Amino acid sequence: MSVSMPSVNQRALKALWSGMVSATALDTRSLVRFRIGLGLVLLVDLALRAGDLGAHYTQAGILPLDQVTSLLQSGSWFAPHLHIESLTGVIGCFAAAGLAAFCILIGFQTRGMIVLSWWLLHSLQLRNPYLNHAGDKVLILMLFWSFFLPLDQNKRNQKKGASPDRSETMASIATFAITFQLASVYLLGALRKTGEMWREGTAVWYVLQIDQYARPWTRALLDHTELLKVLTWTTLGIEILAPLLLFTGLSRWRALGVGLLVLLQVGFLVTLELGLF
Repeated sequence: MSVSMPSVNQRALKALWSGMVSATALDTRSLVRFRIGLGLVLLVDLALRAGDLGAHYTQAGILPLDQVTSLLQSGSWFAPHLHIESLTGVIGCFAAAGLAAFCILIGFQTRGMIVLSWWLLHSLQLRNPYLNHAGDKVLILMLFWSFFLPLDQNKRNQKKGASPDRSETMASIATFAITFQLASVYLLGALRKTGEMWREGTAVWYVLQIDQYARPWTRALLDHTELLKVLTWTTLGIEILAPLLLFTGLSRWRALGVGLLVLLQVGFLVTLELGLF
């Protein structure tokens, strides 16, 4: 009896999907590190925004509530920051968000605190959309996918009497989604870098001349054009290679991919002012 083509295709697609999910499996120790990092990033984001609470997030600031709601198509009822006019109320929201982020950091009621953090951060970003950038969107998406990750699995295991050093591997749509989300930030960015500046290796040289982004000390690098060419092509190479390594399913190669991304981010940090990113 012959097998129909649709059933063969369905089995092939299922096998492909199963393989992709397995390749992006995460162990519980990695999830703990991710949870701690997520809590720290949320706290840093709040600290960066807290410097100008009155100017940016109150009725007496540069963007009154009626102007904000006029920019939104819908969803204003969902955001508490769009119903608070006083500085005291805004401080209260910041305090609640900070407490939720700290709970994520220490692993207390993690899933509920992630939901609360996502809600308050989404509301905060709606309050003054002119302050948002791509890094804020990535953080919101990371929080969303974190809803579905067992970020407190190690604590559950300890309650059951398992060793704290024991690690389990988790493979699910959520582990695939968050790995794909992280990889796409860099890989899609690299695919857009097709201009002449990237081919010739002068992109970093031009970026370091933008006062809005470049740190003051980087002016000294502008005379080293050959070094900047190497940095340009290295940046492009890491943004292509490292995301692909995350999908190999091999721990050593994935660790290399993560290491390259950390190296890239450290390079961004010391040379450019990119805010939360």
